[in-house]
Amino acid sequence: MGASYGNVIVIGSSQEAVANACSRPAFIGSQDGFVLLFCEGDDHLDDPTLGSLSGQLDCMTLNVSVHDSDMLAFQLYARGELMTEGVVPDPAMVYGDEFGEEFGEPAPVADPGILVAVLGSGSVEAVEEALSSDEYFMAEDRHRALLQALGLPSAPAMVGYRYLDWGEDTGYDGPSLARLV
Repeated sequence: MGASYGNVIVIGSSQEAVANACSRPAFIGSQDGFVLLFCEGDDHLDDPTLGSLSGQLDCMTLNVSVHDSDMLAFQLYARGELMTEGVVPDPAMVYGDEFGEEFGEPAPVADPGILVAVLGSGSVEAVEEALSSDEYFMAEDRHRALLQALGLPSAPAMVGYRYLDWGEDTGYDGPSLARLV
């Protein structure tokens, strides 16, 4: 069984403001002007509070979820508005056509140009490569490549609240984290 986790990179807000706005147990840190947030329950992107954090703090958030090392799902919010989202690879390719039928719609496909333009950093070509290359066997590696292509800290790749809470050796190589309760 592969890794499953979720986390958020907050762009344009302070660690203190994010900590005050966070309503769930979490681990938080900052690196290079970005706030790294690992909230309890963020393994799935269907939580409406993920977008509301962006609106509440008038900032941007890149919310990422990895499922069983197979799929990378992400959403980019700016001031509470969903700008783009994607799931890579298409879940139907991993789990079969029944997946699409069960959920009733195809997986969203992100526009690399929107990611780069909204964030104001990164390379469209590098983002396209990170999202479409067959070289990534594990979604965690694709996550790291996407963050690097966008010029964001890559420390959140492979880590979520659950792993940090359990004290597992996750290979986390980012800044020290504070625990929010």
